[in-house]
Amino acid sequence: MTSEVVSKDFLMAVINEARLHRLPSITVRSVLLDLDLLSIDLVNNEICVLAGHKEFHDALAPIRSKGPSAAVDDLPNYEDLRTAVWHTVLLPDEVSRPIFDEIGSAMERRSDPYRYPKQRAFAIDTNIAYHRLFSRMLLHGDALERMGFRPRDVQVIVSNLVEEEISRSIARKYSRSDITELQRAVRDQVLVRGMSNICYKKGRKALNAQTEIDVLGRTCSLWRVGGSRASDDKESTDDEIVRSLAEHSADQRMDIIFITGDDKCRAHAFSHKLPSILVEYPKELPDRMDYDPWLLVEMLYDLSVSFVGLQLVEMDLKIIGDWSGKSAEDYHAEKVKLVIASESLASKELMRDLKIVNGLQQLGDLRDVPRE
Repeated sequence: MTSEVVSKDFLMAVINEARLHRLPSITVRSVLLDLDLLSIDLVNNEICVLAGHKEFHDALAPIRSKGPSAAVDDLPNYEDLRTAVWHTVLLPDEVSRPIFDEIGSAMERRSDPYRYPKQRAFAIDTNIAYHRLFSRMLLHGDALERMGFRPRDVQVIVSNLVEEEISRSIARKYSRSDITELQRAVRDQVLVRGMSNICYKKGRKALNAQTEIDVLGRTCSLWRVGGSRASDDKESTDDEIVRSLAEHSADQRMDIIFITGDDKCRAHAFSHKLPSILVEYPKELPDRMDYDPWLLVEMLYDLSVSFVGLQLVEMDLKIIGDWSGKSAEDYHAEKVKLVIASESLASKELMRDLKIVNGLQQLGDLRDVPRE
C-alpha cells in the first residue's frame, strides 16, 4: 500500500487512468459510513446518485446505535452529498447566468470608462465562499472565453467580517475521547485513527471556504474591505457586512453587486440600497446528471473534505480529504492524500504519473529561480 499527498488536480490523472484501463464506471464510497454515494459512468459521462435519504438513514442508524456522542452526530449526511454535487458538477444555469450577465456588463463598462466612469465589482457573502461559487464558475464550460475576458479582469470584494465569520468556525477538533467513540462505531479503524486532531465537519468546510478566498486572490482581482468586528448576533453581522460594502461603494465611486445565498441578508442589502443577486440551489438531487471533467474533480475534492475519506472501489484506492498533520497551507494548496492498494489496477501507472508531475513542477520552480 502506498500513501502520497498530492494536489487536488492530480485526481484528473486518477480518472484518466480509469479510462485507460477501460473501466466502464467508478463507484464512490464513503469510508466512514461504508456507503456507496455515487457511480461515475465513464462511458456516457454521467453520474448516478446511489445514496438518498433512506440509504443515509440505514447507514447511520447502526453507527448511532453504538451510543450518542458529538463526534458520531458530526458524521456526514445526505445534505453534505447534496451540497457538494450542486456546488460543483450540477452548478445550475439559473445560479451562474445572472452573475455571468453582470460580469459581461462590467467588462463593457471597463472598455468605455468615459461613458461608464463607475466601475463594477462583485462582493461575496460568507455563504458564497462556502459554496466556492466563483472559483467553480471559472471552470464551468467556456462561458468566460466566449465573453472574451480573463479571470483577472473580474474584481471581487471580500469584507473582513466575512473572513472573520469563516475563521470563527475553524475551532473544535476531534479529541482522544472523540476518536475512541468513533472507533467504537466505525468499521475503518485506520481512517479514524488518522482523524486525531483534525477539525469537526464545520471547521473543515470553513477551511475550504477560506481556501476559496485564497484562490480568488490568486486568480481574480481581489479587494478587501474593512468593517467593525463580527457580532455574536448573525443578523447584526450581516447588516454590518452590507453597510461597510455600501459605504465603500460610495467612497470609491464604484458599483458593487452583493452576491448572497441568504434572503434575509439580501433584505439588509435592500435597506442600504446595495444591488444584490440572490443565489438559490435546488433542494433535491436528480438521479442522473452529466458532468464537466474538471468540475468532477472539484466534486471529489469537496466530498473528501466533508466525508474525510472516499474509496474509488473499482480502482482500490482512497482519497483522504483531511488527516492528522494536514496544515492550513495544505488546505489552501488543496492537497489530498491518495492511499493506493498494492493490488490496485493502476498503482504503477499512478506512481509514474505522479513522478512526471513532480518533475514538471520542479522544472517550473527552477525557472522561477533568479539567475545572476
